[in-house]
Amino acid sequence: MRFYLPKTLIKTADGAGTIPDGFAIDLGQRKWYVVEAELGHHDVWNHIAKQVSKQIVASLQLTTKQKLEDISADMYERDEYTKEKFTNLGITSVNVRKVIRDILQDDPIV
Repeated sequence: MRFYLPKTLIKTADGAGTIPDGFAIDLGQRKWYVVEAELGHHDVWNHIAKQVSKQIVASLQLTTKQKLEDISADMYERDEYTKEKFTNLGITSVNVRKVIRDILQDDPIV
Protein backbone atom coordinates (compact mmCIF):
# COMPACT_ATOMS: atom_id res chain seq x y z
CA MET A 1 0.00 0.00 0.00
CA ARG A 2 1.95 2.96 -1.32
CA PHE A 3 1.13 6.56 -1.97
CA TYR A 4 3.03 9.26 -3.79
CA LEU A 5 3.82 12.75 -2.52
CA PRO A 6 4.37 15.39 -5.20
CA LYS A 7 7.45 17.53 -5.75
CA THR A 8 8.30 19.76 -2.83
CA LEU A 9 11.26 21.92 -1.94
CA ILE A 10 13.48 20.42 0.75
CA LYS A 11 16.67 21.91 2.20
CA THR A 12 19.95 20.74 3.64
CA ALA A 13 21.04 22.00 7.07
CA ASP A 14 23.01 24.82 5.42
CA GLY A 15 19.92 25.93 3.47
CA ALA A 16 20.74 24.50 0.04
CA GLY A 17 17.45 23.69 -1.64
CA THR A 18 16.55 20.80 -3.90
CA ILE A 19 13.32 19.50 -5.38
CA PRO A 20 13.10 15.74 -5.93
CA ASP A 21 10.55 14.51 -8.45
CA GLY A 22 8.55 13.22 -5.52
CA PHE A 23 8.45 10.89 -2.55
CA ALA A 24 6.76 7.54 -2.12
CA ILE A 25 5.67 6.06 1.20
CA ASP A 26 5.02 2.35 1.46
CA LEU A 27 2.69 1.83 4.42
CA GLY A 28 2.80 -1.97 4.23
CA GLN A 29 6.59 -2.30 4.09
CA ARG A 30 7.15 0.75 6.33
CA LYS A 31 9.65 2.30 3.90
CA TRP A 32 9.94 5.59 2.10
CA TYR A 33 11.58 6.64 -1.12
CA VAL A 34 13.06 9.74 -2.69
CA VAL A 35 11.97 9.64 -6.34
CA GLU A 36 14.22 11.19 -8.98
CA ALA A 37 13.96 10.48 -12.70
CA GLU A 38 16.89 11.48 -14.86
CA LEU A 39 17.54 11.70 -18.56
CA GLY A 40 20.01 9.23 -20.03
CA HIS A 41 22.28 11.95 -21.36
CA HIS A 42 22.80 13.60 -17.94
CA ASP A 43 26.34 13.22 -16.66
CA VAL A 44 26.46 10.71 -13.80
CA TRP A 45 29.08 12.41 -11.60
CA ASN A 46 28.60 16.11 -12.35
CA HIS A 47 24.81 16.08 -12.40
CA ILE A 48 23.08 12.97 -11.08
CA ALA A 49 25.37 12.05 -8.15
CA LYS A 50 25.56 15.67 -7.02
CA GLN A 51 21.79 16.13 -7.19
CA VAL A 52 20.90 12.83 -5.52
CA SER A 53 23.48 13.40 -2.77
CA LYS A 54 21.91 16.75 -1.95
CA GLN A 55 18.45 15.15 -1.94
CA ILE A 56 19.57 12.44 0.48
CA VAL A 57 21.15 14.95 2.86
CA ALA A 58 18.07 17.20 2.69
CA SER A 59 15.70 14.28 3.20
CA LEU A 60 17.40 13.41 6.50
CA GLN A 61 16.66 16.83 8.00
CA LEU A 62 14.04 17.02 10.73
CA THR A 63 12.37 19.93 8.91
CA THR A 64 12.00 17.79 5.79
CA LYS A 65 10.53 14.89 7.72
CA GLN A 66 8.05 17.23 9.42
CA LYS A 67 7.09 18.68 6.03
CA LEU A 68 6.52 15.22 4.56
CA GLU A 69 4.49 14.20 7.61
CA ASP A 70 2.32 17.31 7.18
CA ILE A 71 1.83 16.67 3.45
CA SER A 72 0.95 13.02 4.13
CA ALA A 73 -1.59 13.95 6.83
CA ASP A 74 -3.12 16.53 4.50
CA MET A 75 -3.36 13.98 1.70
CA TYR A 76 -5.04 11.56 4.10
CA GLU A 77 -7.64 14.21 4.96
CA ARG A 78 -8.27 15.43 1.39
CA ASP A 79 -7.75 12.43 -0.87
CA GLU A 80 -10.03 9.40 -0.61
CA TYR A 81 -7.59 7.22 -2.56
CA THR A 82 -4.82 7.91 -0.02
CA LYS A 83 -7.19 7.52 2.94
CA GLU A 84 -8.26 4.12 1.59
CA LYS A 85 -4.65 2.88 1.70
CA PHE A 86 -4.44 3.68 5.42
CA THR A 87 -7.89 2.24 6.09
CA ASN A 88 -7.07 -1.03 4.30
CA LEU A 89 -4.17 -1.51 6.71
CA GLY A 90 -6.29 -0.71 9.76
CA ILE A 91 -4.59 2.64 10.35
CA THR A 92 -7.11 5.03 11.90
CA SER A 93 -7.06 8.80 11.54
CA VAL A 94 -5.71 9.23 15.05
CA ASN A 95 -2.62 7.14 14.13
CA VAL A 96 -1.82 8.56 10.68
CA ARG A 97 0.89 10.97 11.85
CA LYS A 98 2.50 8.42 14.16
CA VAL A 99 2.73 5.82 11.39
CA ILE A 100 4.24 8.33 8.96
CA ARG A 101 6.65 9.63 11.62
CA ASP A 102 7.78 6.07 12.39
CA ILE A 103 8.38 5.34 8.70
CA LEU A 104 10.34 8.57 8.21
CA GLN A 105 12.70 7.70 11.06
CA ASP A 106 14.48 5.26 8.77
CA ASP A 107 16.69 6.47 5.93
CA PRO A 108 14.97 6.81 2.57
CA ILE A 109 15.63 4.60 -0.43
CA VAL A 110 16.54 6.44 -3.61
